[in-house]
Amino acid sequence: MRVETGLKRWTKVAGLIALGASLGLLFDPRNGKRRRRMLRDRPIALARRGERRAERVAHLGAAKTRAFAARTRHLAERPKSYDDVTLVNKVESEVFRFQEIPKGKLNVDAVDGIVTFRGQIERPEIIAEIIEKTREVEGVRQIENLMHLPGTEAPHHQPNGNS
Repeated sequence: MRVETGLKRWTKVAGLIALGASLGLLFDPRNGKRRRRMLRDRPIALARRGERRAERVAHLGAAKTRAFAARTRHLAERPKSYDDVTLVNKVESEVFRFQEIPKGKLNVDAVDGIVTFRGQIERPEIIAEIIEKTREVEGVRQIENLMHLPGTEAPHHQPNGNS
């Protein structure tokens, strides 16, 4: 037979006293019924609150996912079709950004995405640069080049849209 130490014995005694007090409270004729119901209902209420909290978190997560998907769709580049006046303005703002391109000697026109340039330009490199910059503008489907160098005859518009 083993002899228990004093601390272990007092721990058991305190545990038995707590168990007796708990049973006494639960089976008390006056308030025992109420305490037993509380003991039964508290875990159920705790589970119900946890369920509502989980539903809120799931709803918030779903809303954030929908918002992220909407932002992602919005960022996708879609080809734009501009009206003729807007397209001319976009081309002019892109082409005339550079000082070597003469603003007063160049006429820009657009019809259904086909941009037409008319005018006299000093050097062939500038003509090539104008064409290159115009190709970068979104909405330009085709470029018709009617520009010419000094001392050369101006090209004429060809009905099939090619220059």
